[in-house]
Amino acid sequence: MATRYETPEGKRRFIEAFFDDLQSRINFTRELHKTGHRDEAVLLCGCYIDGLGNYLYSDSGTHEKFVRVVCEYGDAEFLTRIHIRQLRESLDKMSGKKAVAALRALDTAFPEVPNELLTEAQVLDPLKEMDDETRMWLTEQLWRGTLASVAYTRLRSPSVHELGAPGGIAFDDSRIDGDPVPTIDFDLLYSIACRVNAAARDMSLETEQFFGRW
Repeated sequence: MATRYETPEGKRRFIEAFFDDLQSRINFTRELHKTGHRDEAVLLCGCYIDGLGNYLYSDSGTHEKFVRVVCEYGDAEFLTRIHIRQLRESLDKMSGKKAVAALRALDTAFPEVPNELLTEAQVLDPLKEMDDETRMWLTEQLWRGTLASVAYTRLRSPSVHELGAPGGIAFDDSRIDGDPVPTIDFDLLYSIACRVNAAARDMSLETEQFFGRW
């Protein structure tokens, strides 16, 4: 006799129960935050986003998975925008001729950090003289300059490895299409975790496979 899990309806109920439980755990971070446990709330919320990314993607590292899941399912378009300073700092930590060439090209195209946060096209368009190989390499590294990457390096990572992180990240001197940039803080991470969990749930129920894969 088939178990409840082995039947299609049983698997759907199992999937629903899994994501309902995860949503309850995500909701608990809000209670933690309300009761003064800010660091713990940010830590757990970042880790839940991490965990969802690990299940949704299998071909990249934790940092890139975090950025991908935030950009693709977080429903916060401004986090996909690129901060030239963040991109430069990230590339400067990398070795190799392509990183050096890309940094040199960025310094030429953007001698000063622009106030506007940029789209991928706005970063690449001024780099038309860059050779195709370096351009392709840089295109694959642009995620490192996104505000989603800033959320990882300035909130998620120090929460896990440095016993705490700032209460929020503000961009007072930056603009997106002329408008102020929203602060990256717990409330934003919480809303993203909820959206990613909902998207993963919908995907799993539609395919009847957890995270559309297994």
